[in-house]
Amino acid sequence: MTCRGLSNPKVGHEMQKIGQASATQIGGDHYLKLKLQPWQVIDACGLNFYEGTAIAYIMRRKGDRVEDLQKAIHTLEHLIELEKGDASLEKG
Repeated sequence: MTCRGLSNPKVGHEMQKIGQASATQIGGDHYLKLKLQPWQVIDACGLNFYEGTAIAYIMRRKGDRVEDLQKAIHTLEHLIELEKGDASLEKG
């Protein structure tokens, strides 16, 4: 996987030029404090929903850190099941 611009300081700087949606946050400021917001990493790396959700839990610093890491692990466990083609997931 290659993340467009994250390793290039010039492009990384350009990614920090944020629009209105990235300049605000609903329900806190834990993402605004970061150099890059999770969705910037998600977009640059072309991550899917589950990968992006795990990244967001890992990057944020609010409340119970251990719980956020457990949420990231739980999300990744589900992704692993999907990647393995776990038949039980398809039964609903």
